[in-house]
This record gives sequence, structure tokens and C-alpha cells, in this order.
Amino acid sequence: MDDIARLESIHNTVAPVNRLPPELLAIVYAYATAGEETYAQLVRITHVCQLWRTTALDAASLWTRIAVNDPEGIETFLKRAKNLPVSLSVTICKPPVVSTVRLITSEIHRVRSLKVRVPADIALDVVTNRLKVAAPLLEEFCIEKLESKWVRRPTPATEPERSVPLLGMPSLRSLSLSSVPLLYIPQGPNLLTELTLHRKLPTPDILLRLLKSSPCLKTLCMRGTFEYERILVREEIELPKLEALHLSTFPPQGIANLLASIVLPKNAKVAIQAPLDIIHEFEDIFVNPLPPIPPTVGLACFQGLRRLELCWDDEELDLRAYHGADDFTDPALHIEASHIGPYPGNRFLANWAFDTSQVETLVLCGNAWRERGADRPVARAWWAPMFDALPALRTVRVMCIGEKTLDEFIASFLVGPNPQLETIELVDVRPSPVFWARLRLMITVRGAGRPGGSVKRVELFDVGKGPGWTLDDIEIIMTDQGVEFVWDVE
Repeated sequence: MDDIARLESIHNTVAPVNRLPPELLAIVYAYATAGEETYAQLVRITHVCQLWRTTALDAASLWTRIAVNDPEGIETFLKRAKNLPVSLSVTICKPPVVSTVRLITSEIHRVRSLKVRVPADIALDVVTNRLKVAAPLLEEFCIEKLESKWVRRPTPATEPERSVPLLGMPSLRSLSLSSVPLLYIPQGPNLLTELTLHRKLPTPDILLRLLKSSPCLKTLCMRGTFEYERILVREEIELPKLEALHLSTFPPQGIANLLASIVLPKNAKVAIQAPLDIIHEFEDIFVNPLPPIPPTVGLACFQGLRRLELCWDDEELDLRAYHGADDFTDPALHIEASHIGPYPGNRFLANWAFDTSQVETLVLCGNAWRERGADRPVARAWWAPMFDALPALRTVRVMCIGEKTLDEFIASFLVGPNPQLETIELVDVRPSPVFWARLRLMITVRGAGRPGGSVKRVELFDVGKGPGWTLDDIEIIMTDQGVEFVWDVE
């Protein structure tokens, strides 16, 4: 009983920090170093008291995440981590540079993650040549050449560095090179799951050879200028596990060549940013030279798409495709092409490089003010083939499209090959009397109340003065034609 009473008396008593048991301190340390500022937290921990310092210095696992630029600090962490595998993130900013790199390579056999940033005023090959060593545990390898923010110094001419096979990195999963040539080529079949290349992109033959030997690849990101020489021997390189493909490259022929050479799984997500020169059009992203393109490559993987959004303004063309008809985020396919005064035409409004036979929702968002200024409406020649390629279409939403384009649009849509069309939505447009007359005729012909008709609903939001129909006209539309009419009258 006395023992129970004594335990109850010390319940919730604050214990001095220098008397906490090692097991509890381990939990405290793990919590304190869980964030990104590991170095600062470790310094604070080792300065609490002698017990905390001794316990921390004995816990080798606390020192395995090294984010220190000072060579002495790196060496200290490596010693305290003892023989455990480490993750190292360092900016080579203090001389002597060679000594710092040698320090890293001397322990490379136990490095699992290596991220190296090289300032603009340090020669890249001083670092890269010394990192071509065996690293049996290395899983993540990242090298970034930093750019000067203030002064652009001329880069001294150097001999081009040759790619070398990574025979000594069998565990490599992630390779990221920013402003660094593809100097490191994992041998195949390798275990790479993530490949990021920024600015200095390899030639198509080198890249395709690497992709062919990377069957486990899940993420591929490329940004920069991509050479587009004709590929004389085209292969179908399968990437069966690829989940995400991100391309931000120039010129568009480079994108076309890459897409024409890879086979993507149906669940892959593709995002393409294509800066177009004055001589380029949107279709150049897809038009390819000989030899002929196999039907299974590139965007042919996209089947069962339900929603398609086509947006254009004075600077870019934006195409988004979704697997769900009501999706608004995370498109399966996103192509953004920037241009000076782009014109929506081939491969953007029609003749798509992917299957649209099951698309149910179509969103068209234009740039009405530019059309009024430049008088360049989208021609009727593009609307007809667009609707021909959308046999399952149910909903059309038209936003911010100019008067002349609307006239061309409705002329092609009057009868149309879309037997399942149910809903037409007009948002932020100012149609002409010609458009309203043709819309009324289409409702009369295709209203759900008519034999063979399918249109059930027409919605008008911010359409100015509107169609000018009387209440009797609307009553006829709703009763005789069987069309629900929604109009937010100003």
C-alpha cells in the first residue's frame, strides 16, 4: 500500500531533463530531427546537458542525414554516424573543393543518397570526374550546377565529357541531373524508378538507349532543348511501369520523336509544356518524320477518356484530358503550348493523337477579346471533324468564345454526329442574332421531345442580352421540344 501511495504522489511530476532515461531521449531526438533542419536541431540537442550530449553522440542513427557544406562538419557527421549508411546533401562552396569531394568519395561505399550542388564559379568536371566511382548502396544520385544570379561569366571551353556506365551503382533508383550532361549511364536492365534531366539533355539515341534499359522507370522528367534529328531506326521502347511523364522541351520535333518511340501504360499521366517558335504550330508536337509511327506508341495509351478541355488565349493553347467526365483536377493528359498569337487548329481542335471515342464532356474556352481585336475566328473547317471524333458526347460547355467563332461553331453543330448530346452550356459569351437563330433551329431539330432527339437542357450564364426569345418561345422549347431552359437573366 505504501508503494502505491508513493507512486500516486509522484504521478505527473516534472522530471529534470538530465535524468530522463535513454529510451525516452531516443523518442525526443527522433521527434526533434524529423524535419528538414536536422543540423540545427542536433546542435541544440548536444548543448542541453552532458547526459543529452553523451546520449546523442552515442546514437549513430541521428547523424546519418548530413546536410552540411563545411568539410569539417561533413567529416564530423561521418564519424558520428560510425559505419551506418548515410544520406549526404552538400553545396561545394568552400575551398579546397577537391578535398571536399575526396572526403565524400572516401565514404561513398556507405552513401545511400547523394545530392551535390556545384556553384557557378566552380568547374563542373572537378566534381563529376571524381564522382565516377563505385557506390554499391547508392539509391538516390543528384547533381545540380548552380547558375550565377548576378554576374554571367563566360564559361571556359572544355572538352565534352563522355558518359560512363554506372557499373558500380547497382542499387540506384533515382538519378537527377540539373544543368549537368548525362555523364552517368545506369547499365541495363537497371532498377531506376525516377529519372530527372534538366537543361542539358542527351541526344535521342543516348536517351532512348537509357530508357530501353530502365524497365522499372516510374517517373521521367525532362526540361530543356532536345535535339530532333530524324530517327532512322525507330524502336517501340516499352515503359510498362511509368506513372508520370513530364516534358518541358524545345523544339516540338524533339517531343514528337520521343513520343513516337515509347510505349506508355494506360494509367500513365503525361504533362507536356512546349514553347513554340514563330515558325511552329501545335501540330508539330505530333507530326513525325519517317519511318512510320507504330500505332501503339506515344499518346495512343490514352483509352477511355471521358472529359476533354480545350482552352486558348493570346499566349497559349491548353489541352487537358481526364478519365472522369466530372474531373476538374489532375488530368491524365495535359499539353500546354506557348506561342505568340496561337491559333487553335489541327491536333488541337481535331485529329487528336489519342482516342476520344468515349469522351462525354467537352469544354471550350477561348479568348473573345482577342478575336474581336484581330478578327481571326476559328474556321468551320475545324469544328466538323471535332464533332465527328466525339460520338459519345453528352455535354458541351462553351466559354469566352467570340461572336464569329460562335457562328462557325453552331453551323457545324446544327445537325451533328453526336446522337447522345444532352446538355449545352454557354458561359460569358455575346452571341450574334445568327447564332441564336441557329441554336433555336438546333433545339427544334434535336430536342429530346422530338423523334430521335437527345438535347434535354440548355443553360445560359452571362450571355448579355440573350436570345431575345419571348416567354411563349421558351414555353414551346420546354414543352414541345422537351428541353429544360436555364437562363440567368441580367
